[in-house]
Amino acid sequence: MLYQEEKTNNVVFIGYDNNHNIKYAGCRSTGEKRIMKDAKGSTKEYSFRLLSETNRDSIHLFESSIDLLSYATLLKIRGYDWHNQNLIALAGVYQPANKIEQSKVPITVLNFLNNNQNIKQIVIHFDNDRAGRDATKAFIIGLNNKYDIYDIHAPYGKDINDYLCYKLGLKNRKQIEVYKTYKVKNNFVRE
Repeated sequence: MLYQEEKTNNVVFIGYDNNHNIKYAGCRSTGEKRIMKDAKGSTKEYSFRLLSETNRDSIHLFESSIDLLSYATLLKIRGYDWHNQNLIALAGVYQPANKIEQSKVPITVLNFLNNNQNIKQIVIHFDNDRAGRDATKAFIIGLNNKYDIYDIHAPYGKDINDYLCYKLGLKNRKQIEVYKTYKVKNNFVRE
């Protein structure tokens, strides 16, 4: 579902269709330089996602794959099994239309909802910035009261990843690097 590029050390998030064929690959930097790109030929219909085989009545939506994984980590820390959730990353927040009521729901969400008619709840975990708040409003309007929609953004920081770092006591990049080194030295890499 994800791998690290050999030359750049960038992480690549893979999205699969219902037949387990790769349809999406999103590349993100693991270093200081900000890199966010999708592989040529990728389709956001099947962006990065972790889907449950048991819980089929709700989905959680995130702007990024990193926020999705951070949320799964927060669930694990709290003693919940993230495997029981449908978690979908949008591979970036979308730009609502100038008239918000004319905004469209992203293709990855429409695709999932069309293939899972029993979804009743949608939980939105977008960023605490203007783009995230606007996208949330557009989403609520675009789904036209067909679902119970909950807006649960990070209670601290810009996004779910910032909140995870806060919960772990990692407040800046330097502290995060120290934490990674500590985990590797103490064989805590695989949990």
